[in-house]
Amino acid sequence: MPVRLNTIPDAESYPAPPARIKWLSALLLMLSVGVAITSLFASDELAKNGPHFWGLACGVPAFIWSLVASVRWLFFITQYIRADA
Repeated sequence: MPVRLNTIPDAESYPAPPARIKWLSALLLMLSVGVAITSLFASDELAKNGPHFWGLACGVPAFIWSLVASVRWLFFITQYIRADA
């Protein structure tokens, strides 16, 4: 199969990786909001039970953040592979 060198596309530039400081500050913000919301709206029974309180206050925001960060990382890897192809 012949290859025509004048039809080869130019190389694509590599995407910038996700900014770590932005993602870590988003995690800190989500954890702070999670603790504040849980403190305001938690029942007295939940507030007395430490592990359940902190699991709800920090665990749920950290889980949501990790899902969003994973999707962003997969998007970055897809762009990187596309630029490398």
